[in-house]
Amino acid sequence: MTVIAWDGKIIAADKQASHCGLKREVTKLFISTKGNEVLGFSQDYENGLGLIEWYNEGAVRRDWPAWQTETSWGRLVVAGHKYLFCYEQLPFKQLYSVDPTAFGSGRDFALGAMAAGADAIRAVEIACRFSDSCGMGIDAYDLETMEKIR
Repeated sequence: MTVIAWDGKIIAADKQASHCGLKREVTKLFISTKGNEVLGFSQDYENGLGLIEWYNEGAVRRDWPAWQTETSWGRLVVAGHKYLFCYEQLPFKQLYSVDPTAFGSGRDFALGAMAAGADAIRAVEIACRFSDSCGMGIDAYDLETMEKIR
């Protein structure tokens, strides 16, 4: 499971993946091939990597991965300087105009933390503290500079 938090300036995500009770450290945030967006996902790791590949190859609707229309779909999050949108079960961009926001199983903890004044990084730290499906470190990017800050 996952937590991804966005505060309008920073996007952050935990690094935990689990399968059959085993945990491992992974990366869920990647710079797009365009270089001006951070891509993240909440779902099975290999499916998330597939969504990132789909997006980097042009996000062509007819090439939408078949698994996304099934019951085990996931979310692709695309964050740029001052915007965020996502794709879910269908290849249609959903714009989020309100910040902060969060996704994944640790979403509620992260949203509560940001509502209390935390930035996206601190929100992910708090979600990792309280959700057993999040953890193993944090990746974060400054969306103005596209620099990895954690």
